[in-house]
Amino acid sequence: MTNTRYGAAALAAIFFSAGSAFAAPVEYHCDYKVHGQGGFLSKKAIFFVDEAKGTATAFDNMVSAMHKKPIPAVLSRPTKKRMQLDWKIENVPISTNFKENFDVSIKYKASINVTNNTSRVKARIDRELSNNLSASGSCKVKK
Repeated sequence: MTNTRYGAAALAAIFFSAGSAFAAPVEYHCDYKVHGQGGFLSKKAIFFVDEAKGTATAFDNMVSAMHKKPIPAVLSRPTKKRMQLDWKIENVPISTNFKENFDVSIKYKASINVTNNTSRVKARIDRELSNNLSASGSCKVKK
């Protein structure tokens, strides 16, 4: 009977110490300097990342304008020091100088260096518009 009690205590200790190895969800509050033009990139963004679950969401001015709340982003970890988030916004209305109106889809890719909390974000529009859209900056971590 005593062996079972010690065995359960040891198992619980292993379980709880292993559970603490998983990081809690993290918020990255990022400030960017936008390079290029077009208004498709924001000067501020918030990313909610839960690495234990492999999930993330993105929220910036474009997401707010189109969805009013954070949207899912695909989370990947290309290297130990860098995470990547990819998301897409569809049916963004565009007006040109030639009085043309149409909708575009924009693919976003944010890279966050988790060792120094710097970040880059790029936007790619699905039409023949200016596709040289990028921003860089730093992020503050909020747990």
